Amino acid sequence: MGKNEKNKQKRKLPFGRNLFTLIFVAVTLLVLSLIIYTVQSYVTAANKSKYTPFVTQTITDGKATDFAEGSFNTIDERMKFDKFNAMGVLLTCTKYVEDDSNATTRQAIYKVSVYKNDNTPALKNGKVSVSICMAAPWVGFIKYPSSSSAKELEICENEEAAKATSNTKYKTFTISGQIDFPAKVNTWPVPVTVDTPTIYLYLTYTDTYSKTKTVVLEYGYHNLIPQDGGIIK
Repeated sequence: MGKNEKNKQKRKLPFGRNLFTLIFVAVTLLVLSLIIYTVQSYVTAANKSKYTPFVTQTITDGKATDFAEGSFNTIDERMKFDKFNAMGVLLTCTKYVEDDSNATTRQAIYKVSVYKNDNTPALKNGKVSVSICMAAPWVGFIKYPSSSSAKELEICENEEAAKATSNTKYKTFTISGQIDFPAKVNTWPVPVTVDTPTIYLYLTYTDTYSKTKTVVLEYGYHNLIPQDGGIIK
C-alpha cells in the first residue's frame, strides 16, 4: 500500500481506532448539552417571572401585563427602605394568613404612616400618596390591593405622633390571594425555592415648588414580621 493510500485511510478515520478518544468526545458533548439545557432552564424561568413593581400589573403564564399609562407616576428612584430619608415611614404588617386549602382566605394587611423629619421638604398640601405591592421573583407572583390606586395620606408632625395609638393619619392595604410560601419553580436539575415575598411601598409627594418626587421602597418579609399569623413553613 502506497503512502498516499495510507493517508486517505487516516483521513476517513479521524479518531483512528482510539476508543478512549471517541468516548471522551461523546461525554464532552453530553456534558455541554446538559450545561446548555440547565442554563436555558434557569434563564427561561427567570425571564417568565420578571416584574417591575408599579409598572407590571400581572404575570399570567409567563407573560407580564403593564398598568395603563398614567396609573402611577414615573418612578424617580427605587431603593431599600432604610436608604430613604426624605421623611419617616412606618410600615407594619398587621395580619398575614396562609391557608393551603382555600386561596381566597389568604390575606396580608399592611398599615402605613409617614412623618416629618429634618429632611422633609415643605409639602404642597401636607400629604403624600402611597400604595403597596407584594411580589416574588422566579415564581411569577405579583399582587396589589383590590384597588391598586395610590391613597392620599396626611403626614404626621413627628415620629412620636405617628407611633401614638391615637394616630388616625394612616392607611391600610389588603392583599388577598397571595401564593403559599415557600414557593418553588420547576427548574432543572434543582428547583428554585423562594422562601418569602418582597413588599414594595410606592410613595409620591409634591413640594411647595410643585416638584413631584416618586420613590419605591423595598422591604423584605423579615423586615415586616407579621403581628398576626405569618408564613407557614
